[in-house]
This record gives sequence, C-alpha cells and structure tokens, in this order.
Amino acid sequence: MIKVTRSTTLAETGLEIFALFKKIKRIDQHVHGEEWSSALFAAEADRFDLWAVNLGLFVSGHGSLDYRIREAESLERTIHRFMKDLNESLKEVLEYCTGESQQLEKDDMKDAPARSFDDLLV
Repeated sequence: MIKVTRSTTLAETGLEIFALFKKIKRIDQHVHGEEWSSALFAAEADRFDLWAVNLGLFVSGHGSLDYRIREAESLERTIHRFMKDLNESLKEVLEYCTGESQQLEKDDMKDAPARSFDDLLV
C-alpha cells in the first residue's frame, strides 16, 4: 500500500488555527451592525487548545499526534479534514468581520439567506 504524504502536518494546521483565533479575538465587538461577544470565540479557542494538548498535537517526536496516527490513514484523514474545516470556518469569520471579500459575497449570495455570527460558528 502506498502512503500519500500530506503537504501540511496536523501540527502546522493547528498553529494556523491558533493564529486565526488570535486575529478574531482582536476584532471589534460591533461588526456590520451586529453585537457579538468575543467571549464566544475565546471559549472555542480554549476548547481547541484543550483538545490539542490532550491529543498531543504540538508534542514533538514519537509523542506527537502526527506520529501516533501515521499508519491509521482513515483517522489521519478524518482529523485533518476536521481541522481544515475549522480553519476555513475561522477564515470565513475573519472575512465577514473585516469586510474582506464583501463584494464577492454580495455577488455570490444575492439569493442566499443572511448569515449571522452564530451561523458561522456552527
């Protein structure tokens, strides 16, 4: 069986997620006429941090999550997909909050229902 190597490790993806959570924490609490609590994102960041520590996401060597699941391809794909989905969701939140790609959203989602912060968290 040939093992396909990933371009990014789970640890690298985890670091990217931490960076996105930090950026979101610095955003003003009043965005696009909506009030939102940065505490919600802080709580999610804390949950991710706890999950990462418990699984050894940032441990080096043989204790690392990447090393321990290297032969369990299905599990590796599942965790990687979960983390990529979280990463993309956090990028969407940042785009929404900072107004980036706002014109693209208007063009692409003319008929789509309006989304709130709660929708982006799910």
